[in-house]
Amino acid sequence: MTESDDTQADSKFAEYAIKTYESSREAVMREHSASFRWLMASLLTLNVGGLVAIINGSGAIGGLEILSLMLFYLGIASALCIAWIGQRFDRAIAAHLSELINNYTYSAITGESMAADIEVERKAMLDSHAKLGAWPARFGWISFVLFSAALLSLGIDAWVSGADEDHFQSEAEKQEIK
Repeated sequence: MTESDDTQADSKFAEYAIKTYESSREAVMREHSASFRWLMASLLTLNVGGLVAIINGSGAIGGLEILSLMLFYLGIASALCIAWIGQRFDRAIAAHLSELINNYTYSAITGESMAADIEVERKAMLDSHAKLGAWPARFGWISFVLFSAALLSLGIDAWVSGADEDHFQSEAEKQEIK
């Protein structure tokens, strides 16, 4: 194989790598975007719903309801952290994929090997993933646990305050019973 053949093979591989990384970048952005929107919206809805239910509930807020309000609020903050960190993660990975595409494009055009630059960029992408990748899931679990704890504290508050069956009935249902 001559040097010209090597250069042509490198260029062909670079063209293939460009297509692969471009499709990977698109898939990563599409999937992450969709899942982050869905997850964040779900956790926000649960926690905001709990917060609104307490505020619009029985009137005076006291006891464990205050704790529940704080837990729902922290659940909302955790859900928003998912989106914020997720956006940072997406931008970091997209930037690394773009740099890999640039390196392969340069290699395809010039025939020069960019192996060292490509390896540096791959390692940087893995470092970004290691640094940010697990945090959205952690904040998701934190938000869910806070939501669950808030519900538990509301249940304990209802039990401790001696709520009986008619406590959970509407006024119309109470009138029908009489």
